[in-house]
Amino acid sequence: MHKSHIKVFLLMLSIIFSACHREAENGSNKNTIIDLENDSPKDYLVSDLFKSAEFIPLETTNESRLTEINEVLFFDGIYVILDIRQKCLFGFDKNGRFRFKIFPKGKGPLELNNITDYTINKKNKSIDIYDFSQRKIVSFDMLGNPLHEKKIDFFFREFACTSKGDYIIYAPDLVNSESVGSGAFVIDSLGKFERSFLKIDAKGKYIQPINCLSGYGDSIILVSNYTKDIFIINNDKINKRFTVNYPNDWMQSLMLSNGSGSLLNFVYLKKLDDPKSFSVFLNAITGREYHLNFILNDLFALPITIPHLFKDSQTLLVFLNAEQKNDFQKILSQKNLPPDFNKKLLNQLKLTVDKMEPSDNYLMIKLDVR
Repeated sequence: MHKSHIKVFLLMLSIIFSACHREAENGSNKNTIIDLENDSPKDYLVSDLFKSAEFIPLETTNESRLTEINEVLFFDGIYVILDIRQKCLFGFDKNGRFRFKIFPKGKGPLELNNITDYTINKKNKSIDIYDFSQRKIVSFDMLGNPLHEKKIDFFFREFACTSKGDYIIYAPDLVNSESVGSGAFVIDSLGKFERSFLKIDAKGKYIQPINCLSGYGDSIILVSNYTKDIFIINNDKINKRFTVNYPNDWMQSLMLSNGSGSLLNFVYLKKLDDPKSFSVFLNAITGREYHLNFILNDLFALPITIPHLFKDSQTLLVFLNAEQKNDFQKILSQKNLPPDFNKKLLNQLKLTVDKMEPSDNYLMIKLDVR
């Protein structure tokens, strides 16, 4: 996490989250309109949205130091974390113990020259990693050991593995061939093209994908950064679930589209010259949406942003940098903290922070959604 970001981060003692919501029929194929232009924000407390919190210090070793967390997937008791700055994958168990590190080594067999994206292959119980520079997918077991690789005839930005073992591919600005075009398509477990389901004409423009494809197995979501469409892929069936009615400048000012499985969030500016940003937290399965404004963190004292990273549809993860221990302790020692803080959580947090050293790894906060 950049120091400038941390300073802003620590000033946010009240955090984003106001909501208007609606329910769509569970599992329905009906295309629902999400209206970002006409939202009606309300203020909320963290305790209204999350029922519990757990503080998990990630183990610090010479190999396990994280610098900038971009994505987290959870499978078989392991948090698989992408550090975008180091371009490495790290594995930690549910108690924060370090398990493995996967990093680029070269261009030999079972080696990675680049980690472009990764997914969980539930069928094979493996971590599948795509290397753009070598056009291949290398599979690793849940201990970080390489298993096998397959050559892929396509270039793409992001991918996700279905429960069947096929891959959903997102390549909005890359024309692999005239028949495939650019957009989103499916390749089978051997890397052979099956079908396209979203065509995108990106000629003359480029918008960097930012975790537009999320989830794996039975719950995969695609939020295209070139169209208004949100697709849900469940049991290998692809449905256009939502259409986003957004301000004209929304896609050009997209700052974040992030999530895992059925939970997503967007951060956007209604106008490019407007400094105020807005957020929407969406459950793509039920259709419940929350339009974010501000929320007071009444569970514990550390400032957090919501939404952040979701390991599944019921859990949000927040990562705080241990280098800011002194800043945390100043906040926790304030005498004017609101009296309605959860005292048990506050005491747990104080004990955790007091044990942290500035050189320690990140503190992971696990929040269970109500």
